[in-house]
Amino acid sequence: MAFEYVDMKYCIPSDMERKSGIWILRTGRSIAKSHYYVGPKVSENYSLHFVLNGKVSLVYGEEEVTLSEGDAFCLFPHIRYSYWESNHHPESPLRTHSVTPTESLPSAL
Repeated sequence: MAFEYVDMKYCIPSDMERKSGIWILRTGRSIAKSHYYVGPKVSENYSLHFVLNGKVSLVYGEEEVTLSEGDAFCLFPHIRYSYWESNHHPESPLRTHSVTPTESLPSAL
């Protein structure tokens, strides 16, 4: 059962990008359907999420936060998390944009 509409782009890095040590793996937008829920889950990658519309609740470790339009959050590798749409409104559903870079960031960052 799908919980969202997704438009995801996957990237194949050039040799120059591979030598830099960091590149985008995937990026895309999603629109939540009713009962949208992700997790509990652990990722191997960093993942940046930008809330474009609606509200999302995020649980990581023992912390829970609610984020809304204009907010952003980062999912860190090897950390257990869950997130879901706080209040589904069919006329104004949760919309997000996400960017996932390579598995490990250079140590200089």
